[in-house]
Amino acid sequence: MTDDTTEPKTDFFKLAVAILIAVVAVTAAVGGGRAGFLNTEDGELTRTGVLNKTRQSQINLSHQLTAMDQALYAQQFIEQERLADLTRQGAVEARQQGRAAEARALETQADANARLQGHLRNFFYADYRTGKDGYDEDQLNADLKLSLVAREYRGLQPETFINRGDARGGLAIDLMLALVVTAGSLLLFGLADMASSRLKYVYAGLGVIVLAIGIYLIARVQ
Repeated sequence: MTDDTTEPKTDFFKLAVAILIAVVAVTAAVGGGRAGFLNTEDGELTRTGVLNKTRQSQINLSHQLTAMDQALYAQQFIEQERLADLTRQGAVEARQQGRAAEARALETQADANARLQGHLRNFFYADYRTGKDGYDEDQLNADLKLSLVAREYRGLQPETFINRGDARGGLAIDLMLALVVTAGSLLLFGLADMASSRLKYVYAGLGVIVLAIGIYLIARVQ
């Protein structure tokens, strides 16, 4: 008695195409995950850069306001000094002319100007006074930027973070383009699976070439 049961013949071509399609799926998953990670890094670096630039602007504004405030107190100090000198001069002239009451009043006013002047002295850096009536606000602002407090400003480096983020974003775009190329092999493998005769080998061969190119492009993205 003969056994009519025959095992189905394995279609090695279809099996090879199925394996290649699986390779495409795995490659797409790995590449897609990498692209997502790069986009996340891009967003984090760019956000850090923008926040650091905002912080630098705040520090700049703080320095400018400090310099303006110092200059304002300096000008008030200079004005009170000028008024005190003029009033004392007027008191001397009044006393010389025999106007004692007026001289005493002017001396009292001069003393008041001098006291206010002394009080104002505590609110600005006298080292930046230029001449009798000037105050170097710009130099003060420049020195504030070089001060110990400004070390934070120089350490922020927003452009470095933004440029690094742009670079990661560029890599993510390159990776997505590589995935598009890899996806092209999937179409060719599908055509190979459906085609007959020798044409299927042509499609399969082109698919392998495109897949190899896609994998190479993905591997280049570091």
